[in-house]
Formats: sequence, C-alpha cells, structure tokens
Amino acid sequence: MGGEIRKVRIGSINGPFRSCLDKTKHKLIRSFYYYLMFHPYYTAWKGLIESFDEYGYDTDRFGYIKVVRRDRGESERYTVRDGNHRLHILRERFGDEHFILVKQVKNYTKDKQAAKDKKTKDKQAAKDKKTKDNQDILRKKRKK
Repeated sequence: MGGEIRKVRIGSINGPFRSCLDKTKHKLIRSFYYYLMFHPYYTAWKGLIESFDEYGYDTDRFGYIKVVRRDRGESERYTVRDGNHRLHILRERFGDEHFILVKQVKNYTKDKQAAKDKKTKDKQAAKDKKTKDNQDILRKKRKK
C-alpha cells in the first residue's frame, strides 16, 4: 500500500486514546485509566511496552504508523488509521511536541469503502459456496 513518509509532531495526530482522555476531566478516572494501561501485569500492553524498550519505534521492523490528513484550515491535522497503540506509547513517553515519521495514506471515501466491503462480501460468498459444493460432493460419495 502506497503512501508518503512524513515527519509529524505527535500532538497533531488524533487517535482514540487521546480523544478518550481529552473528554475525561475527572482525575480519578484518568488515573484509573493509566493504571490499567500501564500496570505491569496488564498483558495487552505489556508486550508492546517491552518491544518499545528493546527496539524503540523501529519502522524497518514494525512499519510506520499510518495516518490520514484532515484538511481543517491551515494547520496540518492527522487521524490515525493504523498504529493507535504505538502512538499512545510514543505520546506518553515523549509528549506532544516530539516528531515522528509516519506514513500518510489516502482515506477511503464512502464509495470506495462500500466497494471494498462488497468485494470482501463477494469473496466470502464464493468461498462459502465452494465449501458447500465440496460438502455436497462428499455426501454423494458416502451414499454410494
């Protein structure tokens, strides 16, 4: 998948974890959230944190965080398309002013997304039909 490699300030990238914390003003809820995210026994994040400790943000090994540009005025804003967890770890470690390399990719329009969904659905239907046909052949062989 193509895309342009760009050097982007972390603070100019929106992601689900950022919006979750921006909306949460209560310190107790925020501290509980951080406890869950960075508790040493929270296994969903443990592997990723260990990977960052060992390799850092290694784009050759793990690929770039993929973003989509949002045109809103003169400031460049991006939304994460792939790499939310990595972005969250980078934001926590380095802050919003740190620059990282990302891959800017095109956003799907509704028509392209609908076409992609239809193609996926058609492939699954063809696969299901083939499976059903194979099962019918096996049943006929067993009856003989």
